[in-house]
Amino acid sequence: MILDYDTVADRWDTYATNGPIHDLTAADGRIVATSLESDRLIDWTILDPGRGSAESLGGFPRDSPITGLGMAFDGESRLWYLIEEQDGSILDYFHLEVYDDPEGEDRQPFTAVDGMSAPIDLDLPDQTSGYSLFWTRAGPLAMTSSGINRYVLATETVEVDRDNSDHRCGESTSVWTGTSLIVWGGNSCGGDVNAPLGWQITPPD
Repeated sequence: MILDYDTVADRWDTYATNGPIHDLTAADGRIVATSLESDRLIDWTILDPGRGSAESLGGFPRDSPITGLGMAFDGESRLWYLIEEQDGSILDYFHLEVYDDPEGEDRQPFTAVDGMSAPIDLDLPDQTSGYSLFWTRAGPLAMTSSGINRYVLATETVEVDRDNSDHRCGESTSVWTGTSLIVWGGNSCGGDVNAPLGWQITPPD
């Protein structure tokens, strides 16, 4: 369920989703909720506060259980999503125009991105959407329990940085500033009580 506060009417509006929400993404004045109807069925609900409506894009079935996910908006028209399954990961996108005009869908083939972990690990219940994908000039970037992962569109490769961050396993918050990833709070994966409270990472363009 999505809660949206209407400042004009001074009230909370509620919108149903097909399953529990695991990620929220702001996209051009709208909110996209990623939810799971089951461990093999993912669904997206697009909330348009201006219209006062929420609409599901329909269930997207997978052949194997989904173990992780994340979504990022590229600032133009594409919503990129990363789905991690037991046998690997895929990266794909759809256009916001699909919501406005279903006939305008520009479906691309799935891109296998094995080696890139999804930011939201469904086995870690304390994670929040602060773990989601972030859009950089080079491509989508994720803060995960194994370190920093980024898919570079120009070279179609996955970059993994396990050395310059203290890995978090739940309850931390991540923010992309446009040039750097800032992470603070949360639990150290290694159980180190003296781990830094936060850090800043600026990946190369």
